[in-house]
Amino acid sequence: MKLNLRFPSREIYTCLRKVDVSDYLPIVEHPIMLSLEEKSQLSFVYKVFPGGKHSRYEHSLFVYHFTDEVNKHLYEKGCIDEEQMNDTKIASLLHDVGHGPFSHYVERILGFFINPKEPLTHEKMGMELLKSKEVDREGRTIRECIEECGGNFERIVKIVGKEAKEASIISHHTLGTDKCAYTLVDAHHTGYLIDKPYFLDLFKHVIYFDGEMGILALRDIISQTQRLQTLIQEMYTNVYYNEKVVRFGRLMEKALEREIRIEKLDPREVWRMNEGALIYRLENSKDRDVRELIKRYRRNELYETALQFRIESYAHEKNSIPIDKNFARKLTKKFMNRINLTSLEERISEVTKIPWVDILVTLSADPERIVPEDVNLYSVEDNSVKKIGTLFNSYPLHHSSLLEKSEDFFALRVAVTPKMRDKILSKRESIKEIVTEMV
Repeated sequence: MKLNLRFPSREIYTCLRKVDVSDYLPIVEHPIMLSLEEKSQLSFVYKVFPGGKHSRYEHSLFVYHFTDEVNKHLYEKGCIDEEQMNDTKIASLLHDVGHGPFSHYVERILGFFINPKEPLTHEKMGMELLKSKEVDREGRTIRECIEECGGNFERIVKIVGKEAKEASIISHHTLGTDKCAYTLVDAHHTGYLIDKPYFLDLFKHVIYFDGEMGILALRDIISQTQRLQTLIQEMYTNVYYNEKVVRFGRLMEKALEREIRIEKLDPREVWRMNEGALIYRLENSKDRDVRELIKRYRRNELYETALQFRIESYAHEKNSIPIDKNFARKLTKKFMNRINLTSLEERISEVTKIPWVDILVTLSADPERIVPEDVNLYSVEDNSVKKIGTLFNSYPLHHSSLLEKSEDFFALRVAVTPKMRDKILSKRESIKEIVTEMV
């Protein structure tokens, strides 16, 4: 497929290299795409890693760059055709347009307000936005821009919503270009020192077959893929779900939920806000508790862990309540809805007589989420590619190491302002009963 070459030449400089977007200029400059300039890639990570202030827009450009690199090799191997190559590149630019301000933190509040039974996600919101009537300065919808760039609109919408098999090229939780891009770029911006695999060499040996991602079973490539999986998990445990980062996020979640209830805000309108507008709204709330929570966020007034629920094999601290793996899964399912965390905080406040604003209950990442996705292993015999197994099955010790780290990281934490710590400890059994009852 020959792309439209009449668009002006355009290169955009990201933190690591310049990215040529000339073939997709109408998409890159559409308001739906440009809105990502005002949404942070890492939400509250900058409160702990000050360099982590880059935008979803920069991230999306780098995902496009990596998708372009991977697709060249997949096309040469016959894994994808020209139309799939073009559609996945367009989808990689647009894959994050559905994110709201502060990304997943706000999504976990707004999504459940919009539909408690089937919460709205950024993928679903992205699909909605791609079908919207919003136009650019030349009066074009994003659909018209996509089609002008030679894209199959219906397939691109499904890729963005992770409903098309080609989505795995972008979203696979090890080899997907989204994961590879944010792992590298986020590590760069935050200054997190890690052992990085050489991505462009790794991409040469990636295989895509009928919606599944894999690699050629070469020793060096297997080693690099294992390093990549370790790197992804380290970024989750040490950066994205850093304990302090999660507390800043929880302050925002609490303030936003309360403001929505008091002022009867439309969650969909909040979703379309930029981050500056949302902070301004909460800082000037009519509600004293909302203003207090945002003031503490602004002033970096952190809370201290007084009590935590941890998987029994790792519950070594005196303030830990041991739980089994099944109960940990129930905690994750229950409190993924952050509105339920608010209910738990309210009940703890009633029992301990600690003011609600002085209590933060946080949940670390779902253990299953921070274990990277398994990778198919392929061999080439007589010019044909054959699946010979998976990385986890072939290297069980590597897999078990990732599982152990994810379980060790898991915790439901009750944090309070320093003077209130003893009150929480004195009500340890009561809090345990409340959590057990809620779950």
